[in-house]
Amino acid sequence: MRRWIHRTALCLILGAISTVAVAWGCACVPRNRPSFNEVGRFESHATAPLWNMDQLDGFGFSRVLWMVMLAHFPGADMRRVDPPDWTRVVWGRQPTEAVASEYIVETASGWPAFALASFGTVNLDSLQLDVSCGIALEGLQSWEDADLVRIVPFGPIWPGFLIDTLFYAAIWFGVFFGFTGAKKLMRVRRGRCPRCGYDLRGQRAEVNDQKSEVNPPHPRPLQEGEGVRAGCPECGWRRGADSQSR
Repeated sequence: MRRWIHRTALCLILGAISTVAVAWGCACVPRNRPSFNEVGRFESHATAPLWNMDQLDGFGFSRVLWMVMLAHFPGADMRRVDPPDWTRVVWGRQPTEAVASEYIVETASGWPAFALASFGTVNLDSLQLDVSCGIALEGLQSWEDADLVRIVPFGPIWPGFLIDTLFYAAIWFGVFFGFTGAKKLMRVRRGRCPRCGYDLRGQRAEVNDQKSEVNPPHPRPLQEGEGVRAGCPECGWRRGADSQSR
């Protein structure tokens, strides 16, 4: 039992490391504007000031750009939708004019679910990018560069982080122990010791008749798994105190 607990803990740790590595990889891949799937621009309220949201999606990556609009454009092709659950901007609350000079950049990355997120603000006057829960890998030449700036996220999105960790932990478990378990199972089905591969089929006389100490010279072929119940005389598998300690 202790051995399986250690194996599970090891796979979970590797799964968490893999989750972070994949999320960082998806966030740091250089992108260009045609590679994005532009979801659209949406207004949050019927009266100004209002939020304008622009969502850009890629493989294992999503970015939401927020800007406060001080005027309403009736002819603009905009509609109200719900933003992603991982965003920090309070969508239902009308913004104030105090943040009208800022451009908010939120990024989520990870696969198969978004696991890490970052939050940043761009000062439209100085083009200064301030990032919380992340590190920007490059500066801005214009406010339009906020679409493509690469940011390494640090903030966990817990549902997605847990899902990705379990997903990669299962893969690591299969890589480390799946092949070994299959090999042991095949050995048992063939009447061999799962640990060392010693042929246990000759122990039929010992299993069926405890008085016989000598195996027949030509034992009849056993059915799958027969002879394994007595354990292995070669390595001690399933025999006495040695088997209990293992």
